[in-house]
Amino acid sequence: MDTVTAGQPVLVIDAMKLLQTLTAPCAGVIVQINYAAGESVDMDAVLITIDPEE
Repeated sequence: MDTVTAGQPVLVIDAMKLLQTLTAPCAGVIVQINYAAGESVDMDAVLITIDPEE
């Protein structure tokens, strides 16, 4: 999967026609993406999983 740095944009969510950019909280590797583009997302859902660098 992809390597990310802390603060790097990783997702953009369209919520009520307002785009929200979510950033990586830490450096690491994206190991899982739980939703595809266009899917509805439940509140408090885990969108991606990042394995942090050690």
